[in-house]
Amino acid sequence: MKNRLLIIEDENSIAKHIKRGLSHNYDAVIVNYPEKARQLLSSGDFPVVILDLGLPPSPNRPDEGFRLLEEICITA
Repeated sequence: MKNRLLIIEDENSIAKHIKRGLSHNYDAVIVNYPEKARQLLSSGDFPVVILDLGLPPSPNRPDEGFRLLEEICITA
């Protein structure tokens, strides 16, 4: 059974490349928005996460990504 991997990336083409590259080792799920990522992370089903720091609503700044990273670290 493969480990689950959560890819948090707002650019679909990048997320699909990551998923394709890691699909032999991981059961990867892609999410584009922090809210959906929070929902999935709360399930505890994803021991591995790839996180883009530039996420909506401000994709050109790392604020939302760092906020989400802090939440992940606190709950881990």
